Amino acid sequence: MRALHAAAGILAAGLVLWAAPGRADTITNEDVVEMVKSGLAEKLIVTKIKTSTCRFDVSARKLVELKQANVPDAIIELMLEVQKEWLSRLKGAVQVALQGFRDPEAKQQERALRDLQRLGPDAIPEIAKQGLANETAAVRAGSVQAIGLIAHRDGLEPVMDMIVDREENVRAAAAKALKYVVEDGQKEAVFKRLSAITTDIEKPGDGAVLALGYLGDKRAVEDLRRTAKGDTSPKMRKVAVTALGELRDAASLELVISRLLEDRDGGVRAAAAMSLAKIGDAKAAPALIKAFERYPQERRHFVGPMAKFRDPAVVEVFIEALDDEDSAVKDLAWEGLKLLTGESLKKDRTVWSEWWELDGKKRF
Repeated sequence: MRALHAAAGILAAGLVLWAAPGRADTITNEDVVEMVKSGLAEKLIVTKIKTSTCRFDVSARKLVELKQANVPDAIIELMLEVQKEWLSRLKGAVQVALQGFRDPEAKQQERALRDLQRLGPDAIPEIAKQGLANETAAVRAGSVQAIGLIAHRDGLEPVMDMIVDREENVRAAAAKALKYVVEDGQKEAVFKRLSAITTDIEKPGDGAVLALGYLGDKRAVEDLRRTAKGDTSPKMRKVAVTALGELRDAASLELVISRLLEDRDGGVRAAAAMSLAKIGDAKAAPALIKAFERYPQERRHFVGPMAKFRDPAVVEVFIEALDDEDSAVKDLAWEGLKLLTGESLKKDRTVWSEWWELDGKKRF
């Protein structure tokens, strides 16, 4: 199976190299019109098209525009043929790339994302057809993430469809992807659609709540606060707290701190820690230290957010954590110490304690 995946990756890489939209000398409709207007001979234009990477818009409206620009029928026919061939190749490239999302190895999944992103906006309909309709949640999640990376307006409706997918991880991926496919003129309509989803009892609302945070529209703050502190499910409190962090809403600092210290669900507490790091208020550091002490089984979720705050008390907590029973906490604390202090001492509590008392504290 790994050999099959490796072969598929090589094939995808070859197709993507041929198809990469960023490749030099890509011919578009506008280039063809410009060549015709410049008086370039039809034979030369045909040769140029045949020997170049081409991305043509051959929709009915664009064909009319080409005709109005006096582009010869023979050239328009060639453009249709070239685009048809490209779309045929693209279908196979998408099919191969999607296999990477089935692979448990992160590198293969990342490669699939890169390959789909390089295919560009033309690939969105095929990704939607093959990927978003797939029965495997990992394929749907990867596909919607890829559409977000392509970052084109054609991805809006496919991503909106996935906001209410039956799987939570797919909805979360769609929420994050949405902000990259919404143009400024569409934001108001999208905001209303997301708000409607959050109040529709027939649909899962967590994806829409997350998306409101990623879109950055402050009008969502009040509703998010009500969800975060209300008697809602842990899942809804978690996404509401996450969204408040994405909005960098400093006015919600105390609410997020209360979720960090008092919420009965560990997932909500972890989300609150991340949101406090994004909000960035120095008042969050003592709360994070308190959570680190109060919930020892969850310490690994608090170290990263704590490392965002240049606070001597955080350094001292990290030094103590070098003797933590959880090896992951020790490793994270060590990385946090190096990040905060700029020092590269070995992972040893005694060494760091001596340095801190003798020199580090006064220089920090």
